[in-house]
Amino acid sequence: MTALHLRLNDVSLEFDGALPLLHKIDLSITSRSGAPGDFIVIEGPSGSGKSSLLRLLNRLVDPTDGEFLVDDTSARTLPVPPFRRRVQLLQQTPVILPETVRVNLRFGDRFVANPMRDDDSSLRTSLDDVGLTEADLDSDAEPLSVGQRQRLALARVLRAGPQILLADEPTSALDEASSQIVLDRIESLCVDEGVAIVLVTHQRFTPRRVAVQHLRLA
Repeated sequence: MTALHLRLNDVSLEFDGALPLLHKIDLSITSRSGAPGDFIVIEGPSGSGKSSLLRLLNRLVDPTDGEFLVDDTSARTLPVPPFRRRVQLLQQTPVILPETVRVNLRFGDRFVANPMRDDDSSLRTSLDDVGLTEADLDSDAEPLSVGQRQRLALARVLRAGPQILLADEPTSALDEASSQIVLDRIESLCVDEGVAIVLVTHQRFTPRRVAVQHLRLA
């Protein structure tokens, strides 16, 4: 995996002339090849702009002021679809298709240049890695619980091979044991694959194998 560097310089975000939701944010995020990526935890009370910051980093919104650079190039000049293949957003409320678990898991494969194998063994491993050992590939995904949907969405994102993962409360609907499985998988992604992680979570979490940077929004 090649390195990828995102930088926010004095970035602000506001909507319809309201007070800035984000004000003069400086942030540096780097994925790496052969070394752990950055692991950044975004903290702050509800309404402080945590989710909006992730949306900005995924280019769902653009900054009102300041500079958003991707490898020293303005993000505004880059085509969005290729950017989002490299910088993936895992939303708090997972989007699940009215299809089987298999179809949901493979949905993102069409958008990447080198999709993972899609045989049963590979798909099963993707589910097991996020603690979905009980899910059947050919069962309907819609009856899954919110927590199971969160883990299915995470497995789908990881199959796309992101260089930077933006995770918005990925364990909000999980019990303690399932939360630990997901957080351990995210930490492994950072340490072993060099993926940079930007994590919003209200759960106290300190990775064991990588140093964490904290950004607190007021």
